[in-house]
Amino acid sequence: MNTITIIALVLIFCGGIGAILLTIGQTVSSAKNKNEIINITKDENIKLKNDLAEIKEERNELSKALTKRDSALEEKNNKIIELNQQLVQKSEYIQNYLTGGKGYPVLFIESFATNNYSELKGLFKLSIVSKFPIYNLIINVYDYDLLINGLKTESFDKNPVLTMNNFKKSRILEYKIDELSPNQSTYFGNEIKLGEARYFIQIKARNDVFIEKVASIISETILSFGYQVYTLDGKLMEQGFGDNTSEDIRSKLIQKLNSIPLTTNFDMME
Repeated sequence: MNTITIIALVLIFCGGIGAILLTIGQTVSSAKNKNEIINITKDENIKLKNDLAEIKEERNELSKALTKRDSALEEKNNKIIELNQQLVQKSEYIQNYLTGGKGYPVLFIESFATNNYSELKGLFKLSIVSKFPIYNLIINVYDYDLLINGLKTESFDKNPVLTMNNFKKSRILEYKIDELSPNQSTYFGNEIKLGEARYFIQIKARNDVFIEKVASIISETILSFGYQVYTLDGKLMEQGFGDNTSEDIRSKLIQKLNSIPLTTNFDMME
């Protein structure tokens, strides 16, 4: 084996060892880097966990603060709603007190005992159905039979005609009162002779206009009466009868009351 061959073999041998050493060195370096990466990852994970714990704690604190704030806001809103309701109630009360609210007046007939039945007399009595006073009452009572009997048909007018004189005769009572409280009643007008009759009554008040119909019947020397109170748009507010009125008489009174219309169209003339 010549010298060149020996040198070549030595170099090849040294190269093999170098490759092995290089591989070993790279393996060691890779393991070191891997350990460094693992350690760094562990450190980052720990930091991340700590950060997450801090964030979670901050979130919990924020949630508590928001819950407390929402609770306070809800309490304030409830208080505001309660105050608004009280304000509305007080405003409604003041308005109802000043106007009369949804109350309405009722006229009754009070008869007087007498030894002479043919001269039975009585008075109209005014009361109200209301929690509040009713103001500026203007009451006009018409004898409906006198009113109807005074109507005449004229060729020049499509509606029946009533003279002013007959109109005044049919209005048997006119009364004004500034205020009437819920616990107050009042008699008004002069004594009237009582008998079988039909009355049409218009009552103007600050809170509304009302129509009342009153009818009376004599049966076996006993005078019975009934009434119906309506709003101007035709809503029945109340229906009633005198004391100890039998069902048969009530039925007859209702028929008589229903014979009185809420509106009667006619034209006035001198």
